[in-house]
Amino acid sequence: MLTPPAKITEIKRLYFRYRVGNYSNGTEDFSIEKTDDGYFLRSHRDGSEITHDAAVDGEFARKVEALLREYNAGSWNGYDGNDMRVLDGRDFELTVSFADGSELRARGYAAFPKNFREVREGLEKLFLPFAEHSEDEV
Repeated sequence: MLTPPAKITEIKRLYFRYRVGNYSNGTEDFSIEKTDDGYFLRSHRDGSEITHDAAVDGEFARKVEALLREYNAGSWNGYDGNDMRVLDGRDFELTVSFADGSELRARGYAAFPKNFREVREGLEKLFLPFAEHSEDEV
């Protein structure tokens, strides 16, 4: 049974993980969660022992939503790609809960949905400044 595409609306919570095989510096974890005052952001990149947390405003979440819309990530809902022939590949997980109660769930191992690279690179541009600097420097 096909999972219907998710409509990208106001994000309540987003979690994204991208991992490159067994490479010691190859994992990125990003999340945002809506709070009473805006959003709580968590950003971590392997190679750093520190997980960076920050308060961000709704504008940050709107940029994430716009990125997901631009590359039609809603069509990924239910994606579960897997290339078992690859023994040490790349994998990802994306889970988004929206304010209207709907969700977007996608994951893959050595297989990726259309526009995955653009979305991953866009999320990195938004989140990585928080993983590479202290909150005061961002």
